[in-house]
Amino acid sequence: MKVNEIWNSKEISVWKDALAEATKETERDNSIETKMSKLNVEYIQHLPVEDFYSFLHDDYFVWKYTAKHRLASTRNSLKKYENDMNELREIQDGLFSFDLSKTRLGLQAAGEIYGLGVAGASGLLALLFPSYFGTVDEMVVRALLTCDEYRDDAIIKAINPQDIKRKDAVYLIEQFKKKAHELNELSNQYCWRPRDIDVILWHFRDKDL
Repeated sequence: MKVNEIWNSKEISVWKDALAEATKETERDNSIETKMSKLNVEYIQHLPVEDFYSFLHDDYFVWKYTAKHRLASTRNSLKKYENDMNELREIQDGLFSFDLSKTRLGLQAAGEIYGLGVAGASGLLALLFPSYFGTVDEMVVRALLTCDEYRDDAIIKAINPQDIKRKDAVYLIEQFKKKAHELNELSNQYCWRPRDIDVILWHFRDKDL
């Protein structure tokens, strides 16, 4: 399947098949993928800050940054908290207290973590709050530009995929929400989330090229 074919489809079965394939073939280690797909948000919220640090260092960063050099550099940034965890504790509190409908506030809260740019911040939010957020990165920008709906979208065409700004991420996440809403209306039930949309876009990103 190609991104554009999936995006234009009004058949829920097409979307379900696409999500099933994308979820199965993540290109990540199965153990970390399984672990991150079963996160207990309340548990993460109430972790002691030292354990929250370990969650980021040992779990989220490993899941997000599959390139060894990127994982290493992000972990090095996180080490700035090792001598004083108070700042990270405040960030942890903020990450679980903002209004989930305020996309920009969420990206700002997650983006305060050392080492996380827009892609890393949106990825963390997508795992914690999949009904409100999807991951924004170079791959989904490329994928959306292959869709008829977005080929001439001035905002997306103007995005630098390797330097996505927060305002651009807000716009992209709104497109995920819009499509999830459309699918929920088609299926007559609330089961599609922005996170599902980004998973499909990321997996099928090269099929139209």
